[in-house]
Amino acid sequence: MSTATALAHSVMGQENGSRVVLLNPMGSSALAWVRVAGELARKYQVVQMDYPGFGATPNQEAASIAELAQRASATLKQLPPKPAHLVGYSLGGWVAQQMALQAEVEVASLLLIGSADRIYPMGMRMLEQWLQLIDVAGIEATLAEIAFWNFSAASFEKVPDLLQRFVRGGLASFGDTEIFKHQMRLCHAYSTRPPLERITAPTLVARGELDFFYPQFCSQALADAIPGSRMVEIAQTAHAVLWENPEAVARLACEFVGELEREP
Repeated sequence: MSTATALAHSVMGQENGSRVVLLNPMGSSALAWVRVAGELARKYQVVQMDYPGFGATPNQEAASIAELAQRASATLKQLPPKPAHLVGYSLGGWVAQQMALQAEVEVASLLLIGSADRIYPMGMRMLEQWLQLIDVAGIEATLAEIAFWNFSAASFEKVPDLLQRFVRGGLASFGDTEIFKHQMRLCHAYSTRPPLERITAPTLVARGELDFFYPQFCSQALADAIPGSRMVEIAQTAHAVLWENPEAVARLACEFVGELEREP
């Protein structure tokens, strides 16, 4: 039995509704979900949490993404037992996969957004360059570079101060640059595909149509690896779909959970 330390978390929405757990992307606190969580809370019980060193969680470094998943499960164990619909975005998708495989809590479904079955060589090289960039140019320049890979060009046209907003949001999520660097190294190490064929929870893989951070083959490989899963695309969004179209993310999650609730 795991003795993992729980994470700082919050619960909002309908106490008697299905439980939807939101799992954060790299470099972000639970605030990344603010617009999605509000919509989901109209119908469901929404659980959010912060990874070590982010938001309200003290920095007790996790040694791996598997350990992050154990700590997320330990957090849910503090709540009254209820099956959990896991919604993981980017890094959060890896955490969700690990939670399903570890089976320390009952997983009702997986919605994996902008995720993959592992990190690919391009992603590893990119992280290596970003880690060097932090040391040379600083965290703000690195967050700006990350933004250029995450958002579609149209988003910068629509929201002129988008870059500044993204950088400010990132800086507000963690108090120490070393915390962010540690999380990047966890992602860099996630290079071996876990036994996804063991996942039995209903799974939906979603990606932004214009996502070149995780190209389509990454999401397709993930969908192919999990039995019975399917893949959908969210139109006119890139990897940063959570910021570019939170309404579409909330609608997709509501529809997916709603379909499962209606099944006999």
